[in-house]
Amino acid sequence: MTYVFTCLDVHHLITNCRVKVCKDGLPERQIVKDAWLEVARTNSTKLKISHVEDLVDKQSDAIAKTTFSTEVQSVMEQLGYKNEADFCRLVRNFYEAEDDPGINALQRCLRRLEFRDWLLKDVNFGKFPPFGSHILGLPQVMFQGFLTNIERRIQIFPFIKSGCYNVRSLGSLEAENFFGEFQDLDPKGSGVIKAEEIPVALEMACQLNHTRLRDDRPFHMSLSRAKVYPFHELEQECPKDNENMATDSYLYPSHVGNIVPKNHIFDAKLRAKRKAKRKKVEITGPNDAARGVAPVRQHHKCDESKILPHKRLGINIL
Repeated sequence: MTYVFTCLDVHHLITNCRVKVCKDGLPERQIVKDAWLEVARTNSTKLKISHVEDLVDKQSDAIAKTTFSTEVQSVMEQLGYKNEADFCRLVRNFYEAEDDPGINALQRCLRRLEFRDWLLKDVNFGKFPPFGSHILGLPQVMFQGFLTNIERRIQIFPFIKSGCYNVRSLGSLEAENFFGEFQDLDPKGSGVIKAEEIPVALEMACQLNHTRLRDDRPFHMSLSRAKVYPFHELEQECPKDNENMATDSYLYPSHVGNIVPKNHIFDAKLRAKRKAKRKKVEITGPNDAARGVAPVRQHHKCDESKILPHKRLGINIL
């Protein structure tokens, strides 16, 4: 029997949540968007007015973390926005449980369940008429995305023979990065390859990843086209805990009565010393070069993707 655990990527969930609360708020749950706007107007945090009003870079993970950061929560409490401050704490704890190293596996589950209780508060699926596109202010896709992510990450423990897993291993970003490497393999540099080129591209990408991760690689391997980035040696992981990785006591999931979370190497306190470096979220000054500026000749450059399909086929639709 095959079990499939499906869940939306936590990074996409938190960025969509940031857009939702900054654009509309959650008035059905007594959460107003003015709280973030007032915090931005104080100019005492990294959250700026452009992040809230203009929703700059909607898919930025760094800006989403800033939106629900501790400093934003503190300013909200000073301004009297208690519900919004508590919501920032819940979302931040949930995101840290799915992304930060050095957090105990049980503590991760407790953070998930606390956010789950908030999601299901005052939600009655037995009433009529049923919920439509939104469930107490939250879009249905976002609501289900948070719930399935929380529940699947807890339910998956008995299905793993070692009883533990790396929380970062569940998601779609790894697959996105893998297919992003096709851009380097494409002669045109666009990353768009033909159907007959996919098997060769997959084989090359797998070989490159395998070679890059080899501990005994006898030669230097440049991991970036830009020469300004320093070369980083592969760091050794924390020593494996043989007791946690043991599979002798594995039980079939249908025979498991209780779920017992076990710590992975990623959950060890020693692993918390190594944290990923995040991009900055500051808005550039008026005299500095703005980020994301389109090229001057963008309106004159040939881009056939802007031509409608029926026009490319020569079909005239009145």
